[in-house]
Amino acid sequence: MTDCVTRTGDDKTMWLVTLPEIITNNSTRQEENLVVILSREESWGPTSDHFPDGLYRVSCIMTLYLADTELTKTQTFTAIYWPQQKALHLFTDEFRLERRLQGLGLGSWITQQFVLWARGLPPATLVLPIEISRVDEENEENKIRRDRLWHAMGFRFPAGETSSMPLRADELQLPRAGAQRSGWSPWYPRYAGWKTVIAGCRKKSCSSKAKNGRKNS
Repeated sequence: MTDCVTRTGDDKTMWLVTLPEIITNNSTRQEENLVVILSREESWGPTSDHFPDGLYRVSCIMTLYLADTELTKTQTFTAIYWPQQKALHLFTDEFRLERRLQGLGLGSWITQQFVLWARGLPPATLVLPIEISRVDEENEENKIRRDRLWHAMGFRFPAGETSSMPLRADELQLPRAGAQRSGWSPWYPRYAGWKTVIAGCRKKSCSSKAKNGRKNS
């Protein structure tokens, strides 16, 4: 639809997230600081037989701002609800966190936020199939973690297939989330000043890495 007008909602939610340092026999995974923002958008167009109220698309967008030493990287995940088709695309792109963020409960927590949003849609909404990557199958630990996450959400896959079977929005389940272990909670600063928060996270990240460098020297 070419004449759509997209409006961003005012009810954005922000989280300040710290992933703790993990030390193993072989390596040290440094503490990670990031800001996570959940926003919602509605796309409206001219009314028609197909779009009697003009609502074309509803999007739920989660953006991760990673506090790096030189610049702020981002990862964005988007879910889209199509009102006229009564269909939900839970992840518009392959859901894959940066490697340094994996295995800490962050992925489960992110999917939990999308499921909570999806539960507010009509119960009979069709959840479109998701595609999983065979890349994870090269590592047995990654495969187990991936399968555990999607199965916990209610997705099922035919044997040997990478495309899930369809299900309804009211069949989605909440996976156990890392937020329960890490104590992450929403922060509501009226969304103003979040760039300052990211700068503070970046400064903290630099300080932490410098401290680790002194330890290892």
